[in-house]
Amino acid sequence: MTLQLLWAEYAARHGERAYRYTQFCHHYREWRARQKRSLRQQHRAWSPGIPPQHRKLVAVR
Repeated sequence: MTLQLLWAEYAARHGERAYRYTQFCHHYREWRARQKRSLRQQHRAWSPGIPPQHRKLVAVR
């Protein structure tokens, strides 16, 4: 995902009210500087990426 592609999607959604590319980049960089570094991962329980030997049932009380 490039910043230009991100802006194109944003501009398509907001039409005439959208920031121009330069201003969008400025706001994006300000927002990015405020974010904590993290590796965001999403997975589904029992996904094929988890080997069977690591899958355990947990009792819910």
